[in-house]
Parts: sequence; C-alpha cells; structure tokens
Amino acid sequence: MRICMYTETALPMIGGQEITVDALARQFLAAGHQTVVLAPNPRSAWRKAGWRKADNLLPYTVVRHPRFISTRRLIDPYAYFLKRLHRSHGFDILHCHSTYPTGYLGTRVARSLDVAVVIASQGGDVTPTNSKLSQERVLRSNVEALSAADALVAISDFTANGYRRLAPASRPAVQIPNGVDTIELSRAAMRPDDLDPDIQPGRYVLFIGRLSHRKGVDLLIEAFGKIPGEERPLLVIAGDGEERSALERRVAELGLTSAIRFAGMAEHGRKTFLLQNSLFSVAPSREWESFHLVVLESFAAGRPVITTRLPGFTSLVCHEETGWLVEPESPEALAAAVRAAVADAPLRERMGRQAREEAERFDWEIVARSYLDLFARLIAERQAARKPSAGRRNASSAAR
Repeated sequence: MRICMYTETALPMIGGQEITVDALARQFLAAGHQTVVLAPNPRSAWRKAGWRKADNLLPYTVVRHPRFISTRRLIDPYAYFLKRLHRSHGFDILHCHSTYPTGYLGTRVARSLDVAVVIASQGGDVTPTNSKLSQERVLRSNVEALSAADALVAISDFTANGYRRLAPASRPAVQIPNGVDTIELSRAAMRPDDLDPDIQPGRYVLFIGRLSHRKGVDLLIEAFGKIPGEERPLLVIAGDGEERSALERRVAELGLTSAIRFAGMAEHGRKTFLLQNSLFSVAPSREWESFHLVVLESFAAGRPVITTRLPGFTSLVCHEETGWLVEPESPEALAAAVRAAVADAPLRERMGRQAREEAERFDWEIVARSYLDLFARLIAERQAARKPSAGRRNASSAAR
C-alpha cells in the first residue's frame, strides 16, 4: 500500500498527535508499505533547532508545506499541496489526523483523486468545548469531512460520540485506540545527568503533560498542600506550558517548594526514567480527555495511575486494579488517593503488574495492524466498485 499521513503537527513538536503519527509511520514502513507524512512547517522556534535536519533523520519521508495562515479560514488553497504530493507519491490511502483542517481538505481532494480517506481525530476538534465549532463555516466543514470520509477511526468512546454529535448521518466509527511502545518502556532507562538530585527512585509521584488549565496541575498542587508533611512524597511535574509561571507561584505561596520539583520537558529516555522510577503517575485533568497516552506509558513502565473520572480515563483505567479514579475538580479526592497509594506498597506493586499486562494490548504493532487491515479493506472495496463500470464499458463497446 501507499499511505499518506496528513497532520497539522508532527515531530519535532512533542505531543500525543506527533507521537501517534511517528509511531504509526514507523510501523507502516516496517510492514513494507510506502509511507509519507505531510505536515506544515514547524513554528519559528523549531526552525532554529534545525527541523529540516531532524526530518531527514526519520526513517519515513516527511513533506512540508507553509503553515496555515488560519485554521478558521483560508483553508481551501492548501488542497494544492495534497494534490502535488499525490502526483509525486501516488498514495492510495490518505490518513488524516484531524477532522478539520486535514480531514476537510482530504475529503475535498479525494473527489478528484482515486484515494480512500480515513479520519482519525485525537479528540480536540470534536469536543463540545472546541471554540472553533461556534463558527458556522468551520462547523459546516467538520460535518462535510465526517460525512464524506471513507472511514472514521475512533481512538475512544469520547471521540466516537464526538463524531455522532457533529454528523449523526456519518458512517459508524471503527474503534482503534492509540498505542504505546511496550519494549522501550520496559527496558531500564539510564538516569539523565542533569536530573535534580532530589528526584530519587521510588520516592516521588509523577505528572507528565502540558501545563495548561485543562490538565488540572493546579488541582494536584492544591492536593499536595492538603497532605501532612510526614506523609507527603515528592511531586515531580514534567512538562511545560502557559501556566508554568502561575503554578510555580502557587507552589511558593503554599510553602511547597521543598515538596515539588518542576522538571521541564520530558522526552524519550528522560520520560522513560521518570515513569519507571516513580511510585505512580497522576493525571488530574478537569475537562476532557480523548485518549491519554501518558496513562498507557505509565502502564507499560509498570506503574499504576491516579486519574479523574472522565471518559478518556475510564475506558483505560480499571479502578483499584490498574489505578485509581477520583472525581474531577477535587483536590481533596486527589489528596486522599495519593495518601492511600503511597501507604500501600504491595497494592502498588500488584497494580503495576496488572497495568503492564494491560499495556500489552496497546502495543503499536498491534494498533498499526488494525489500521492496515482497515486500509486494505477500503482499497479492496474501491477496486470492487470499479469493476462493474469497466464491465459495462466493455459490453457497450462490443455492442457497437
């Protein structure tokens, strides 16, 4: 097969969508399929980091186009770059990693090209809180894309519900979750040389993610302020984002500077070390989660998690078997769960083993195989649909 993965963000940016695109592209390539990733140029900060060189080091081909002027308007001209890539690579599957803008552009281009379009939203574009959907044109474009796609992939029930809410008449979604690199996360990682010396194995609780309001890190900080000092483990916050300064100020106001460490961005071996050597991870999101990769990564590292009781978590975490589920927006519930988890080492170990077993079901190789099965079916259906028309043309010629 010849596969084009179309995404509005890719490595060297780091996040759930970028990790997903990279992992699937590697798996498709390893399975013997021609794979190209189409993405906009990274933001200006990444240009200084030599992103072109980084693209060239990847095992698959990355083709870039200019950044979107806006993702609310002036989208249609970008179809040119898809058409140009099809002329050079001749892909027969277009795998779009959002409903809008990539899914919208993909379905419009597919009308003139013999390609099957698969949309796999990561959840943000189909959530009711997406402010872009308040604009009639953007809403209409999302509905058009969902209705025209050859297949919709739901990484979770949250995403499937988002599709149905926006486009009730669209075809039923195929359930394929995101995945995790179980081999890398089970292999012991070396301690980073620049890691804070106070961060010691088995003595800290870990948060990894973007420091934004939606991720609820402020709730976790408030929770640690409610834990008695003699029971309080170290909290390591790994990640960056717009709320970091405010969060650091709040830590100081609560007198928790000795109990909380901001570790900055955690990538590759650094992330693996932090996960493997934590007591457990915490994901205190307050609004929505479609599919939380860090939960799976924690599982693969053999560590349970504490999460809020949101759809994107409840489909992954089995309460008191692979982790703990608490009510959102409740520092008190988070504090109680942290205290209980810290106090029961045998339970943590048992749950960690079960979490590791659960992660095996989400290995990227298994996830990629589900995608490839779907792609093969779509190609076969298109080939079958072309045969009758060819037969009618031949019969007509014979009659003449």
